[in-house]
Amino acid sequence: IVQRGSVITLRAILLRHGHIFSVSQWNVIMNQVILPAMQVAIQTDKTSVTNIISESPLVSNLDFFSEPLALPPPVGNEGLRKFAAAAQRVSSGPTRPYGDSELLVEASFADLRHGGDGDLTKAYKLVEKVVSGQTGNHEEPFPDSWVATTGPIALGMLTDFFCMIVMRYKVDDARKMWPIVMGQMQRWAVGSPLIVKNTGVPLSPCEALVRIGCKEISRLSETLITLLPRMNDSDVKIWLDVLCKNLADTLSYSIGLEGEVHDKFTQVFGTKNVESNIEKDENKEDKVEEEIPGDEQVPPSLVEEGKTMVSTAYGNGELITQRVDKYLSLSIDIDVVRLDSGATLYGPKVVDGKQKTSDGDEDSPAETTSMENVLAQSVTEVEIDYAEARTTFSGKDKEQFISPLRLRCTASYCLQKCFSDFLDLFSTNCGKGEISALLQALEKSRVIASKASVDKDLSTAFEDAILMEWGDKVEDTKKAFSSDGGVGHLRRSEMFFLTQEASANNILIHFLALLYCPREDELANQWDTVLFSEPLLMERITDVLQKFIISEREDGHRIDPNVWRAASESGGTFAVHCTSFAAVVVNILNTLMKFSDDQFDEQKGKIFPILCSLITIHSSEIRGLVADVMNKKVSVLVGIK
Repeated sequence: IVQRGSVITLRAILLRHGHIFSVSQWNVIMNQVILPAMQVAIQTDKTSVTNIISESPLVSNLDFFSEPLALPPPVGNEGLRKFAAAAQRVSSGPTRPYGDSELLVEASFADLRHGGDGDLTKAYKLVEKVVSGQTGNHEEPFPDSWVATTGPIALGMLTDFFCMIVMRYKVDDARKMWPIVMGQMQRWAVGSPLIVKNTGVPLSPCEALVRIGCKEISRLSETLITLLPRMNDSDVKIWLDVLCKNLADTLSYSIGLEGEVHDKFTQVFGTKNVESNIEKDENKEDKVEEEIPGDEQVPPSLVEEGKTMVSTAYGNGELITQRVDKYLSLSIDIDVVRLDSGATLYGPKVVDGKQKTSDGDEDSPAETTSMENVLAQSVTEVEIDYAEARTTFSGKDKEQFISPLRLRCTASYCLQKCFSDFLDLFSTNCGKGEISALLQALEKSRVIASKASVDKDLSTAFEDAILMEWGDKVEDTKKAFSSDGGVGHLRRSEMFFLTQEASANNILIHFLALLYCPREDELANQWDTVLFSEPLLMERITDVLQKFIISEREDGHRIDPNVWRAASESGGTFAVHCTSFAAVVVNILNTLMKFSDDQFDEQKGKIFPILCSLITIHSSEIRGLVADVMNKKVSVLVGIK
């Protein structure tokens, strides 16, 4: 309570008197006092709050955070006068009048002690309750966590300082402070300030810091935009370009981290990467030297507790499957064995010490060993290296990849949501370079999320992580994973990355539509946004609709009909492509109705066949929008007014 009260008090005093400081003095206050204190507070918070990870980017388990506070009232405010009078009626209150700053401090602590909402104009009501004995103790769910109780207020304080005080200075002076404020928010959201160099050790943020940082970036942007009407046109363009570019850079950096973690996971645990190397080696089997001694033979298999156990030259293991491979003119039965070391061994099937071919011929032991060498050695070179890599990461250590992936996916999703409300201003004011940077960041997010959403190895690892979290609390895990109708548990990887991918597509289409579609007002950018956006928009529209139709045909019948009744709200419900993208399809159909008649006529060859396929979709909401497009747009093409 002391730390939180100190932040509230510091905020109130600086907001009241901060206008007397120059930009250079503010620079010292921020870099030498406030930001280092925040850094220390974060690093010393070892509470369980820093370990919380939500079930999906869309569903936060961190709804207990404090909120940024309202601005302190001015001197002479009626609410503060009532607070002073009420406080003096309390036995511990002073008999002398409060000073202006002292009154703010006392009102802040009274609001904090008695569970107020930060509005100091109402602090007197809390004191009156104390006098009458009506108030109770206000309990925080994590009272010892600085991040939970004080973090949002501390970071929100930077937004208040910048927008309420610094923005009153000349634009050149204000821009000197912008990197300090935005840089700290970037540090919380992605771990490193991108626009400030040499500012200390980057953070390794938890989800709590990520969500607070992203939310405050959005609040800073929103508050800055409310100040635009006071500025001249040139300053408006400067700030919108700066904001657009910084948002693009922050998202791009977060996406880069996400892709890097996924790539490292694939290198260590991904079977596809291993199999691709296996295929390369099998194509070179005629160049592999025979090194295994000719008298080594694979003993027959043993049955142990319902499992088929085998002993190989590389250790014992379990026979998990069998297959038939073509090698030159032979068809060879292959045993796939999962070794106790964690590696997977692919080798010819052995019957009584001899190799068995699909043609029914049995080779001699020496020939068997030679063939085993050709097929197994190249495989084992990759698999043993893979096993050595896995010795550093036990099954439980997959969490070293899964938790960062969940976190980075959540950060990317939250950052994407940061600027969705500002796209209209960006589309009419920002330059081509800034808009291109933002589109590239969104496209990067879409591609990386799409790749992760179809990674079966990653999906399995997410399920393993869930099982470890559940422990012995769930008896029938198979039933638990299919509790939503068999279409995917909430915390599977598909839910995370489909949510991110759908969000990126939705924002891309909305932004490109703002650049392409005719506007009702007369606002227009200084460059040709229509020519720039047309191919990008149509590519996204056709890609999303085609994939949605395929997924809906495959999985739509498995979805609860009640879900389809509100298709645009089903994205966070099931880990299925068609439900995750239903809201994007709704956005696309609404966008098509904003096309001019000439634009729709020009794109009819791409649009009409897809519209016909959407007629049979389960969602009545989507079918209704298809009917609207037919009535309002297609009817014009066939001459019906």
